Amino acid sequence: MNNGGQDGGALTSLVVTTSPSVTSCDVGTWNSGNSSCSISGTPVAVGATMRPIGSYGAKTQVIVVGGFNDGSSQVLLDTSV
Repeated sequence: MNNGGQDGGALTSLVVTTSPSVTSCDVGTWNSGNSSCSISGTPVAVGATMRPIGSYGAKTQVIVVGGFNDGSSQVLLDTSV
């Protein structure tokens, strides 16, 4: 879920990848080319959600990359759950 923040108004996309890989998205758009879920907007709405689906085990790495209106991108989250 996008909770907003200092640069929230400049956020135009969020992309989630996981290890093990995403196999589909319950909410959001699935990209089979890089096994990810994504949402976009101008800006991405605060409260927007996506839900990746996969065969997740006891430990799953989750990486969220934000895209911004100036064309830059940044890793916003890299954690294991």
